[in-house]
Amino acid sequence: MAPKLDTEYYPTSSGNFGYRGDFTINLPWNKIDVGGYYQQTTYDSSFAGYASFIPGHELGSNSPVYYRDDHDHWSAASAFLQDRITPVSFLTITPGLNLINYHISINNVTSVSSADLFPGDTIGDFPTVAGDNANFTKLAPSVAANATITPALHAFATWSQNYQTQIDSAYGEGASHPVIAPTQPAKINFYMAGLKYAQGPLESQVSFVHQKLSNLAVQITQAESQNIIVEPANETINGLNFLLAYGHNIGFNARLLGSILHGTENTVDAAGQALNGARVTGLPTYNINFGLGYRMYADQTLWSIRALDNYQSATYLSSDITASPTTLQLPFSAVNLVNLSLSARTTMFDHDIPGLKLMQISLMLDNLLNRKYNVQGYVSAGGNYGAGSAGSILASPGTPRAVYASITASF
Repeated sequence: MAPKLDTEYYPTSSGNFGYRGDFTINLPWNKIDVGGYYQQTTYDSSFAGYASFIPGHELGSNSPVYYRDDHDHWSAASAFLQDRITPVSFLTITPGLNLINYHISINNVTSVSSADLFPGDTIGDFPTVAGDNANFTKLAPSVAANATITPALHAFATWSQNYQTQIDSAYGEGASHPVIAPTQPAKINFYMAGLKYAQGPLESQVSFVHQKLSNLAVQITQAESQNIIVEPANETINGLNFLLAYGHNIGFNARLLGSILHGTENTVDAAGQALNGARVTGLPTYNINFGLGYRMYADQTLWSIRALDNYQSATYLSSDITASPTTLQLPFSAVNLVNLSLSARTTMFDHDIPGLKLMQISLMLDNLLNRKYNVQGYVSAGGNYGAGSAGSILASPGTPRAVYASITASF
């Protein structure tokens, strides 16, 4: 809506409810888990945009230049069966089936609410795209295996097929123009295989991963029309996860973990041309964490201090101009962050507070060195700041130095 919109009022409300239940059947060489869950989420978001330089349409005037009101509903129900089979003492095989139903409903009630809220507003743009509904039922199979090579060394492998609903904009959330809603959810095939070693204070693990996402909907917003295009995409991610840890419950501990990933995407650009082998947007090649800590027990209290160093390599951008991934890297996305945490878990106040069983006090310092970095971004087509900004990189900065404190009491 640039350049006429310069002030936003964006109140939202959301609610989430869920329940999960299961029971276990123990048989010779088998442990069977049967259960299910239900979860629902509602999200209501209204957006009013004002222009401080248009008389009568500034914030507080009750006459916005742009307004929309979306009510979203998402629910999932599942019934699952998993069988942990131990045919021999050193081998465990765990097949599973998960029957999932997803329901998505996007409702744009702008035309109703705007007439009541802003009567007589003739300059305002009130999109009336109705939104869409979708209902999916899918069967998600999986199988895992774990083999004991030595008491300390295990080999493991996992395959699973799962499904996820598409982004809400694919069903018309915030749309100024009608969208063609996806007829299928995104499909995820996941493979992992590796080795795990655990002996005394030493633990290590290495695994190879392969993940393929099919029928993925990617949102592209076109220039000043704010028209949302949903492009189909397939993504493939291959890589390596690793872990090396040392430590006891009390005393010194150290942990090194991370991932090395390479992701490619096959999609189409704004002209409808196929684009294959592009780098997955927002996926860092390297993500490595190194932590040092110390724990001690004194005065009925477990004291803990931990320093964590996280390095993330640069990520790649998508472009709203070409509606496709690019070879451009997001500036200042490669970053090294240092975080510090201190905590005390104590029972020393149990005698003073009736019913108290445990109290924990925590202090966390994130981005201790106050690094300046960007967490996400894209090449703009000019939709936010006008046609003259087309080709600019718009980015969201990372959180600066922050301090968090918490007190938790368990009764």
